[in-house]
Amino acid sequence: MLEPTLYFAGTILGTLFVSILLCRYRAARRKRISFGTVLASAVIANVAIFMSLGFYEEGWHIFTRDAWTGGKGGLEAALFVLGVITIFCILPALGVAVYYDRRSKKDERPVA
Repeated sequence: MLEPTLYFAGTILGTLFVSILLCRYRAARRKRISFGTVLASAVIANVAIFMSLGFYEEGWHIFTRDAWTGGKGGLEAALFVLGVITIFCILPALGVAVYYDRRSKKDERPVA
């Protein structure tokens, strides 16, 4: 029971980390922080953590067809879990994006 909780907490923390990096990058280059940034940070973090935990459990066997077709529901179940967790991780990433968007608007000064 602890493993799904750790996966969920890890993906949220990973999403926060990736969204902070992407938002800081875009704010430093004076680009607008959009919903695409939020979605990209959630997807990047979830895929990275999903693959790293899969590699931890399966080892090099994860790159074979047997690792994805057998076991706990196969590829469909894995992609469903990845999609659901990505949806849950959009909210913290959205909070980070709103923070950096407001911060960048506050730092703008009118040129007289």
